[in-house]
Amino acid sequence: MVLRSLALLCTGALVAAACSGGDEKKNTYYVTTSQPTAAACGNGRLDLGERCDGSLLDQQSCTTLGLGSGTLGCSAACDAFDTVGCANGCVPDCSGRECGPDPVCGVACGRCASGTCDDGTCSSTCVPDCGQQQCGLDPICGVSCGSCGQGVCDPDLGQCVTACVPDCSDQECGPDPVCGVSCGSCAQSACGSDGWCTCVRDCRGRLCGPDPVCGESCGSCTSGTCDASGRCSGAPADGLVVGVTWNTAADLDLHMRQSDDAYCTATSCYYQNCGAAVVDGHPDWDGVAGVTSGDPLLAIDDLDGYGPEQIRIVAPVSGQYTVAVHYYGGNTTPPTTATVKIWVRGALVFQQWRDLTTAGLWEAAAIGWNGTTAAVVPGDALTPSWSCEAPAAAGCQSDADCSAAPWPDTEYCDLQLGYSGECRLGCRRSGDCAVNQVCDGSHTCVLDSASLSGWMEPCAASGDCRSGLYCNPMFNTCSEACLPPTHECAGDPGCCPQTGAARCVDLLDMGFFAYCTNDLL
Repeated sequence: MVLRSLALLCTGALVAAACSGGDEKKNTYYVTTSQPTAAACGNGRLDLGERCDGSLLDQQSCTTLGLGSGTLGCSAACDAFDTVGCANGCVPDCSGRECGPDPVCGVACGRCASGTCDDGTCSSTCVPDCGQQQCGLDPICGVSCGSCGQGVCDPDLGQCVTACVPDCSDQECGPDPVCGVSCGSCAQSACGSDGWCTCVRDCRGRLCGPDPVCGESCGSCTSGTCDASGRCSGAPADGLVVGVTWNTAADLDLHMRQSDDAYCTATSCYYQNCGAAVVDGHPDWDGVAGVTSGDPLLAIDDLDGYGPEQIRIVAPVSGQYTVAVHYYGGNTTPPTTATVKIWVRGALVFQQWRDLTTAGLWEAAAIGWNGTTAAVVPGDALTPSWSCEAPAAAGCQSDADCSAAPWPDTEYCDLQLGYSGECRLGCRRSGDCAVNQVCDGSHTCVLDSASLSGWMEPCAASGDCRSGLYCNPMFNTCSEACLPPTHECAGDPGCCPQTGAARCVDLLDMGFFAYCTNDLL
């Protein structure tokens, strides 16, 4: 409640505060009982008692008011915000009213110069009504309901709260840690979690050299030279390049493995063992000693956010490879949108994106390499709460990796890309199901129609009979129902459609239910 009240100190209609510009660390807030006048409204500044003035909106927006995106405006009397342009805004209706709140949005339609507001019309006398208000102006006559001494008045609640002094001494953007007042914004950069503007580099389409925004490195060329466009010129195009970029300062890691391997192992490629400086322990994918053209290389490993990270193989050996992205952490406002791209001999052949949250592992693609080119299958498998320290959470490879508890708690391995999956509840085979049930294609136990009784065959309950039949309690045989009275079907296809019987018989002459039979009465 205190934090909410303090945050409102810079948004209230009746509080004058140095929430923007000036010395924010020393200003406090005070209450005024002055009301906007015709001369003050429209003069391009916030006078005492004004909530807004033209385009001057007291640092408010549709978003800060909880009304979604859009454009916030100011009322003609400068005493209320115009929320018509907000996505979740409201369209006030003051037609026929000269005072009080409008019946749709509660926006003030005006104040009475004297007297009181009676259902939208000013009367000759005014009776203030402060109700539970300790301070601010009463909603009827606009007279003061009291002052707060050393405190300040929350105009929306009409209650006195402790004065708040913003402290932006150790930051230049974002909300201050005391009052939640903005310490400023970053015009051409992003506000970091420490409250300082940081440069957001842009390496889109660049593999090397400095980015054009911050001058930070986008990577280096393993051979050839980096040209002005951020490409490695004079070098042969690598056979296979896998890259990931993302849109926040989070730390994402690119992983790549061969089809029969697991992540975070000595033979998979990731930040621990696949960099250019790693010689001993570097993954050997082509069976040739040393770091050779058939081995993966983590050419770019980004730790500060946005990417890119890249794994390159100059001459991949034939086989299947899996590409994954791990959200390692570091971003305070997930999710982060990761974009994976795959190039074959310099040509972009695959691009896909997905939102990731902390510790999630996204298996983005499976690559089948035949020695010349690649066939890429997009992936959508997402494993939450994954890390290299807990690789078992990466998923299942077969049903044997999942629980074999009795139905309905049996689990099967849902292989989404054919190489890694997720354990889900469901039968694996008909043996997991009850008697007279089979496991269907959706891993659900259903009745086995072949094991059920047919027409005129013995039964104990209707569940023993095939579709369209019921267990007749008089004969304990599966029967088909029809409508009485007793009559010959005489070729009527609607008489006994399931069995094609010749007659509909009402044996008990009850007049509302009968069964199908071929027997004579």
